[in-house]
Amino acid sequence: MTQTKLTTLEIEVATLFALASSDCCGSFDDNENISYLNAKDLAKDTGYDMNKIGGIMTALINKDLIQDTQDSARGSRYNDFVGCPCVYLQFDELKHLHTDNMDYA
Repeated sequence: MTQTKLTTLEIEVATLFALASSDCCGSFDDNENISYLNAKDLAKDTGYDMNKIGGIMTALINKDLIQDTQDSARGSRYNDFVGCPCVYLQFDELKHLHTDNMDYA
């Protein structure tokens, strides 16, 4: 069941988290999730400024789609955030990104 509609910007950034994990380990689910990105990564990947990224990330946090890891395993001065695959399943716009729903054809 869909909780709320997502904006185009929220979908774009949430997708980057799922793709980061899929690119790294081939999965984006509760067992395999390596979707670590920070605001700087997202600004670089989208071309948006840090203020805009901060607003999008806040919206994703408020919808439980991403979580702050409180540090950076990569040694960045920016905290890493991680996507929450089980929550993606609750949104029609994102559920296809979960490993269980990916089309490998």
